[in-house]
Amino acid sequence: MSTAWPADVKGAVRRQAEAANALGVPKQLTLNLGNGIELKLILIPAGRFMMGSSRDGNTRLAYERRPPYE
Repeated sequence: MSTAWPADVKGAVRRQAEAANALGVPKQLTLNLGNGIELKLILIPAGRFMMGSSRDGNTRLAYERRPPYE
């Protein structure tokens, strides 16, 4: 059984715009760090997301390992 959340791209874009408006900040920002290096940032509203590979291991790379709590 998959525990993945289905992507709601339109909803995410709407929440991003709402959060940026409420906070009075841009949705995206590029910072010039000097020496030709730029840091591109994007606002991610509070919520839940999966970081890393899926729990089922089908997309894990060889060097990834399962945390002890799985």
